Amino acid sequence: MVENMPITLYPTIINPMRERCLIGFQRNRRKRISKRAGFSLLELVIVGAILLITTAMAVPIFQNVRRTYQLRGAVVDLASLLQRSRMFCVRNNRLVPIQTAGGNTQVFLDSFPVGAPNGAIDAGQGEPLVQLPANITQTNAGAPLIPAATLGFANPQDPPARFNGRGLPCAFNGAICTNYLPGGGPGGGFEVGFVYYLKQNLNGQQTWAAVSITPAGQVKTWSYSGGNWTNI
Repeated sequence: MVENMPITLYPTIINPMRERCLIGFQRNRRKRISKRAGFSLLELVIVGAILLITTAMAVPIFQNVRRTYQLRGAVVDLASLLQRSRMFCVRNNRLVPIQTAGGNTQVFLDSFPVGAPNGAIDAGQGEPLVQLPANITQTNAGAPLIPAATLGFANPQDPPARFNGRGLPCAFNGAICTNYLPGGGPGGGFEVGFVYYLKQNLNGQQTWAAVSITPAGQVKTWSYSGGNWTNI
């Protein structure tokens, strides 16, 4: 009878039952783990397809953001150069043109030699310079013109712009660089202002931006989208 057995014998009766329960539990656990481990081929194919679709959708968005960032940066750099050039002319009471070079990918203040601008970037002379990104050029040819009502003045001049000693933009009329040019019939004329257009050509798509100099010497930046120019 079990009642007469010593207490020390109970484990020998209970342990086999416990071991069978443990073995069964471990087998079930391994089965559950094996079912959860890894991915099936179908799951991997679906995930790969989702990644490809997401990438295809994201690439044009990324390119558009990159294009906008590059062009906006070039506009800001050019506007800064024009402001620096204006201050230089006022401080030194000099008439200095803001020229383009390097296939219209560089814009610089042609301040050397003194009194005799040579249209070239003189290394080591500290001429203020903007290097445009590889896909952006400064050109007014073929640009969608900013309407006079939007621009704030009529008959904008093409580069190179110049500032006189008072910080006003001027254009040559004969041998004199003047802030007011004759035109428009007897007694007519107009104040001088300039526009520098920037063209970006990326993957065959052209985008435009601009920097203007008002007759009062104010520098403004512009973006072009949907057939309209917007001051930025």
